[in-house]
Amino acid sequence: MKTSKKTKRLLLSRKKSLSRKIRKNLKALKSEPINAYQHSDAEGSSLLSEYTLEEDFQTLQDELFGIIKEELNIRLVKLLSLNRKLHNQNNHNTSVQPSDKKQHLPVEPTIDERFLQRIHDLVIDNLFDANFGNGQLAHKMFLSQSQLYRKIKALTGKSVAIHIRSIRLQLGKKMLESSQKTVSEVAYETGFTSPFYFSSSFSKEYGIAPSLMRDNQV
Repeated sequence: MKTSKKTKRLLLSRKKSLSRKIRKNLKALKSEPINAYQHSDAEGSSLLSEYTLEEDFQTLQDELFGIIKEELNIRLVKLLSLNRKLHNQNNHNTSVQPSDKKQHLPVEPTIDERFLQRIHDLVIDNLFDANFGNGQLAHKMFLSQSQLYRKIKALTGKSVAIHIRSIRLQLGKKMLESSQKTVSEVAYETGFTSPFYFSSSFSKEYGIAPSLMRDNQV
């Protein structure tokens, strides 16, 4: 771990202070006369200086250890705090993301739904052709008429002709609800050969005559 600038400055300051004390004590030792009468005093002064130097060094060492320990504690607290934030963020993402993805993912239609949608689109594309029926639809779906019948019967419970008629009637109902067209106009535009057949089929499908639906919309 790299030493911070603050620690370096403290180390340099204490080093200079200790150097000044050492030079001062050495200078004092050199200036003392050494003779037979002063031998014991010089020895005592030397021992005292050595003790002072050792004491200063120990104090400096304790201070440095204290500074380093404090800095390590600060860094440890920051690392633990960062680790908690990352842990909470990961838990939040894990709990939220699956539901978000589920909400935004489009629902794929099933094979049967795509089949019925294709039938619907073909009937609408040939809406004005009153003769468009079982044979033409089976040909466009690349199926035999018997295969088409079994498939539509299994999915809708209706025969092919009735299912085609229901698609025409659905569009006719929307026209009556959203436009000012007459029942006859709607009948011809949805591929029925007569308004009477359209009205009778409409009543069977929806339980109400198209003329009454028209009156309710006015």
